[in-house]
Amino acid sequence: YSPAFRGLRYALFGEVLRKFSRQTILNLHVKTPRGCTDYDSVAFRKILDMLETYDMLEHVYISGDEAVLKAAVTLAPDLPRTALDSRLDFTLVKLAKKYRCQKVQFYRGYYRQDMVEEARTAGMRCNLFWSDDPQEIPSLLESGIDTILTNDYLRMSAALARYLETAGSPALS
Repeated sequence: YSPAFRGLRYALFGEVLRKFSRQTILNLHVKTPRGCTDYDSVAFRKILDMLETYDMLEHVYISGDEAVLKAAVTLAPDLPRTALDSRLDFTLVKLAKKYRCQKVQFYRGYYRQDMVEEARTAGMRCNLFWSDDPQEIPSLLESGIDTILTNDYLRMSAALARYLETAGSPALS
């Protein structure tokens, strides 16, 4: 909504895959249409075909709600999965375990420390959607959050670098 982005267009999925193929790990957030409890298998296969075309199958996490995770387990059981919180009822880690996810993505305000600990004990990495406040970095990392999604990458990454320098911690991936 910022005027700074006026006139910019959204990149198409194929354009993103072509530009970043095998150069990054993609957290692919697949959205379920409102009111659907099953994700369209034809649509999901199209996503898989594009990932294969651009040699990204080993460089992607499929992220989504229960319908997406169910489709992923059925159609692409070897692809890593991230459970996203669409219910906001503090059951995200249970959902992630049910679908054998490698990551959970907590939604700001809808997770507790015991959930982070349960996910970490189960071997899952923990994402947080979102923080734009550099002052939160120490407490988030120390609580077990591995990845902080942000709208202000430059400011947050500079603050992370300062924190790592002062904390003497190894770089986080």
